[in-house]
Amino acid sequence: MVNTQDWVALIAKHRIHFTTMIVLSLLAWKFIAMQQNDDAASHSPLHIGIGLILVGCGLSLRTWAAGTLRKHVGLTTTGPYSIIRNPLYVGTFMMVAGFAAIADASAIVWLASVACLAMCVCAVLHEERKLSDHFGADWRQYTLATPRFVPRRLAPQNSTWTLREWIRNREYQAVLATMAGLSALAALEAF
Repeated sequence: MVNTQDWVALIAKHRIHFTTMIVLSLLAWKFIAMQQNDDAASHSPLHIGIGLILVGCGLSLRTWAAGTLRKHVGLTTTGPYSIIRNPLYVGTFMMVAGFAAIADASAIVWLASVACLAMCVCAVLHEERKLSDHFGADWRQYTLATPRFVPRRLAPQNSTWTLREWIRNREYQAVLATMAGLSALAALEAF
């Protein structure tokens, strides 16, 4: 029998695939709605604007976090990690919510956002358990000072962002996926 921790670990391991499936589902919904000449398929300027802001802010947060994160060196507590513990997941959630807003379907927006949030929470719980085991007291002190998702303050501690870390953390994949997703939405609109 599979226990909850196994499910959480499975979701955490395949989080990128799940996020991709969510965005592809949004694109598929958009295509089907357009084929049926559904009014819900039309883009409203407000939804496009909100969506682009969310995608841009999410990608920016992910870029900042990925260029700051020093995996396997120590516990990163500067930059975006000084205001929230999980800036990469918050950025991902913002991006998926942005794509859902651009797709302009309230039911799909909620479904995609809830699916992404569930995936992020599972991944965070799995990773935080591993970080607690690895960093012990330092991790516990960090969790007391830094909220998981919603910042208490917006004054980050100094950090050193490097392109080398950004590349090492493969954040270019998020940039390429974002460009592909936005291009697909634009192509669907032109289609």
